[in-house]
Amino acid sequence: RTRALLADGGAATVAPAVDDPPWACAMWRAFGRTLRDYPIDSADVEAMLQGLAADLSPQRMASWRELERYCDCVASSVGRVCVSIWGLRPAASLERALALASLRGQAFQLTNILRDFAEDAAAGRRYLPSELFGKHRVSPEDLLRWRDPVRCAALVREAASRARASYEQSRPLDALIDPGCVPTLSAMTAIYRALLQRIVRAPRLVAGPQRARVPTVRKAGIALRAAFAARKARAR
Repeated sequence: RTRALLADGGAATVAPAVDDPPWACAMWRAFGRTLRDYPIDSADVEAMLQGLAADLSPQRMASWRELERYCDCVASSVGRVCVSIWGLRPAASLERALALASLRGQAFQLTNILRDFAEDAAAGRRYLPSELFGKHRVSPEDLLRWRDPVRCAALVREAASRARASYEQSRPLDALIDPGCVPTLSAMTAIYRALLQRIVRAPRLVAGPQRARVPTVRKAGIALRAAFAARKARAR
């Protein structure tokens, strides 16, 4: 259905399936309208579909390059679509904004991968690349069991440093986005960076049994600041 809408620029009529939930028709209409109303690159939506399809089977990443391709499908593509919907400030470069959004998506996804390492492993998925485990001379099972704390912590912090670098490199993105949408992006980024900081401070969190998380009070504070900033932007 998604591909049918993509092929016709969102104008196609997608017939509901017998087993669709009640909200499905409205969802597909809204999706089609979004494709019509915003300059979304169909290649980005196709990339999302490829990423979702890849996650239906066990994943084993061999290299950072392979992981970057996966992250582009499941996260960077989302960032580029968001930029297409949010819009830019006058005279901002779309090409630069899309490139920076790709980096921010990489940062978000790598943060997710660290947070979800134990949960993904239980489902047969392992996104941290084999070359990272080889470099630190530990196995995925070693990391899950935290058998060599020094090496395991070094591995986690190296992966975290890559995420941190992508956050820093994508920092100029906020200055390119339409001011009314910046608070949303800023709040998302603040929450994810806070999550990454918790993992860096306590690398063993990636091994479970509970996922690293940002306290609700802190997230609420970030959300309130974002809401205030959004109201201020609308008042200008």
